[in-house]
Amino acid sequence: MAKHSAADMLPWTALEWIIHNFEDGAKILEIGSGYGSGVLSTFFDVTAIEHDSEWMGRFPGVRYVHAPISMGWYRIAKGSIPTSYDLLIIDGPPSAVGARNGILSCLELFDWEATVLIDDLNRQDIRLLARDLCGETGIQTIYSESDGSREFGVYRR
Repeated sequence: MAKHSAADMLPWTALEWIIHNFEDGAKILEIGSGYGSGVLSTFFDVTAIEHDSEWMGRFPGVRYVHAPISMGWYRIAKGSIPTSYDLLIIDGPPSAVGARNGILSCLELFDWEATVLIDDLNRQDIRLLARDLCGETGIQTIYSESDGSREFGVYRR
């Protein structure tokens, strides 16, 4: 399994943006968990889709949905994730085990009326994914920020 490290978590600038733009208790669905999940769970109602069984239950305030990687994307059981939430964070799977563009094959599973945060826009494959998601779902960039090495973007319909 690919190991998580603190360097892999959402950038602090993204965590701060979320904390400043959502009310305490807001519902978050996070694709790919990490140390940022623990930070967010102190303020928000977090559900995280996670492939690595070693990370299941890592942070007590996070509800984990185990979804093994199959053909590069999460195998998400029907009915296992919330149908509505305030924020969808796309930050997985790690490139060592899958490809985030797998989300394009299951758009119907997600609530595109929610705000969407996409991490790692500094990577070409993630920029292409963001472009494709905008075209397929009608979301548009409302904010982006870079800390010099990592970039994230926020999107809404």
